[in-house]
Amino acid sequence: MRTAHPAQLGGGVQRVDVVVRGGYRPDVIRVRQGVPVELVFDRQESGDCTSRVVFGDFAVSAALRAFTRTTVRLDPVRSGSF
Repeated sequence: MRTAHPAQLGGGVQRVDVVVRGGYRPDVIRVRQGVPVELVFDRQESGDCTSRVVFGDFAVSAALRAFTRTTVRLDPVRSGSF
């Protein structure tokens, strides 16, 4: 069983730094419902597999440029596992 990494709350936004290198670390994140989330992806590789992140349940996708940090914002208005 994987352990969920809690988001850090500050300034009314939950924030998590995610390292992208051969996968995503952390790969399970716990956030509070109703509080905006900023996921900061630090992509440390250049392969095609991790060039885009998609959150279908939130209708959000973003390109992740190689060796760059990209912030993706989500608004978790309902509870659940996504």
